[in-house]
This record gives sequence, C-alpha cells and structure tokens, in this order.
Amino acid sequence: MDTECCKTLEAVFPDVLQRVAFAFGEPALASELTCPEEGLLGRIRFSGSSRGHMEIAAPAAFAGEFASNALGLEPGAMLEPGQAEDAWRELLNIVCGNILTDRAGEAAVLDLTPPEVEPLTLDSWLQLAKAGGTRAFIVDGQYSVLLNFHTDIGS
Repeated sequence: MDTECCKTLEAVFPDVLQRVAFAFGEPALASELTCPEEGLLGRIRFSGSSRGHMEIAAPAAFAGEFASNALGLEPGAMLEPGQAEDAWRELLNIVCGNILTDRAGEAAVLDLTPPEVEPLTLDSWLQLAKAGGTRAFIVDGQYSVLLNFHTDIGS
C-alpha cells in the first residue's frame, strides 16, 4: 500500500467514527493488538474505475457500542437483534465510500456490493493483521480494530 493510501485510511476511519458514532480512533501497530474473544468481520467489495475490497474486524462490544451511538440510543440501552450487524454494514459503506472518494475523486464511477458481516475468528484476525493494506486502530482507548483496504489500482 502506498504512503498516500495509508494516510487516507488513517484520516478517514477516525473521522467517520467521530462523525457517526462519537468514537475516537487512533492508529496503532497491528502487532500490539489482540484478537477479541467475540467479534465481527465485515467485508465490502467495489468495482468500476477501481476494483478491490475493504474489511473491518473488531470486538462485538465495539460493534454494539458503535450501533448504540450511531442510533442515538441512551447508554446501556439494549439493541434489537441484528442492529449491531446492520450498523457494522453501514460503517463499511461509509468508510469505503469516503476512502474511494478521497482516492479516486468525486467524479469516479464505483459500484459497491452489499456489505457482508460474519463472526470474527482468530484465524481471520491473524490473516487480516498480516495482510498488506491493513491498518490497525485503538478505538476509545480500549477496542482493537483492523481495517484492510485493497485495490488493484494505486493500492
């Protein structure tokens, strides 16, 4: 991944977290993070003037907190079944769209697939942590998050 793409990821992801869910993310080293016992792995693919995919892995607790904050729920409010996963899909859409717009410009024509969410496994965490194009973040000082962005053009 080129330096400009790294800078884009390190700027866009924390900005989206802050704007959408009042959460604060800062870059970290993937080797310093630990795989959560329970988590979500989200994936979205894109095509058009650029082709590729983006993945975000995080603890289930952060996905729930993100959903609560994004939905404007009171602290401690219970989520309905599926709300955390739906919010995680929306996070994928927003982050990927912002990265692509930053990288390719407003006029670029890009198609995004519907985001997929699945339980995070230790194996998928380790693969993502080692993959080229992965950036690590600590969110709200406690949540380990991995974001991988790969494109066949300019990655």
